[in-house]
Formats: sequence, structure tokens, C-alpha cells
Amino acid sequence: MSEARTLSATPLFKDFITILGNLLSCGLLDTVGRAIDWHRDWFDALKHPESERASDLRDQLATMREVEEKHGTGCLLDLDHPTVVKMIKWGRVSDEMIENAKQFKIAGQSK
Repeated sequence: MSEARTLSATPLFKDFITILGNLLSCGLLDTVGRAIDWHRDWFDALKHPESERASDLRDQLATMREVEEKHGTGCLLDLDHPTVVKMIKWGRVSDEMIENAKQFKIAGQSK
């Protein structure tokens, strides 16, 4: 049995996918994208039903990246989300991303 399959059978898989889903929901697309890239072999080795959740996450990320391509990087950031607030405080979110998020919200756009 591969290490990827062993990991997916544990609560670790659900926790990891849940964490990535939460990061995605607050608009931290680059963080989620990097995590998927860093663990690509693990994601690719998943079996059903874990593979379905991972695929859904990838699809959601792709859709959200299309929105960012149109409206600017960071436009989907939830600036009120505690994680985003911390990332801003730590200097991990650029002024441009913050401005794109504000403009996207002003324009009445939503995730």
C-alpha cells in the first residue's frame, strides 16, 4: 500500500482537505495552489472517495483563479476573515491584493 493511500485513509486527509477548503473560502488561492503543487504525488495517488474531494477542491481553485484573472489577484480575499487579517498583519498579502479585494467588493461581486 502506498504512503499516499495510507495517509488518505486517516483523519489527516480530511483535516488537510478541510484546511485547504477553508483557505480557499477566505480567498487564499496561492496558498492552496502551492499546497496542491507541493503534494501533487499524494493528491494524484488518492483513491475514491478521497480523490473526488480533492478533485472538487482543484476545480474550485481553477474557477476562482479565472475570477482573479479577470478582476485581479486577491480580489476574492475575505478581508474580514481572521486568517486573512493575520496574513495582512504579517505582510503576506500585498497592498495590490487588498485593493483588488476592496474594489471587487465595492463592485458588488461575490465569490
